[in-house]
Amino acid sequence: MIVRSIREALVLLGLAALFGFSYSLITQRGLFASKAVPPGGPTGQIEMIDLAAARRAFEQGTAVFIDSRHAFEFRQGHIPHALSIPLNEFDQVFPHLTGIPATQSIIVYCDGTECNSSMDVGVRLMQAGYHNVRVFFGGWQEWSQQGLPSEAVKP
Repeated sequence: MIVRSIREALVLLGLAALFGFSYSLITQRGLFASKAVPPGGPTGQIEMIDLAAARRAFEQGTAVFIDSRHAFEFRQGHIPHALSIPLNEFDQVFPHLTGIPATQSIIVYCDGTECNSSMDVGVRLMQAGYHNVRVFFGGWQEWSQQGLPSEAVKP
């Protein structure tokens, strides 16, 4: 009886580890993060902005908004005219984005304060040579909760 219980516990532990590794691999976070950010690297240069600053940039048309959430979430709703660059697809999507000057103001967002993909995409953009990258950390949750303009991809 005890041996069976121990065996079942080990199987459950193994399955949990397998699911955890799979999630990390799919989202490219944790153990399988594509690039570690060096200490003192680009994250210290990325400005965090609040809803008021993001809204002002949107209304004035002074920034390109980049949504770093998964494509499915982007299709459900996003800031109008935002570009979809999901963190897990950055290497495939980014080369196809042309015409954005390195000096262009870019605001990256994701779901909200519980999501860090906006920081990761912001760092990758800075590593790619963009100099004016900011992160709207309140993200889609804060934007949509305030009833600000949004659009969805129609099927």
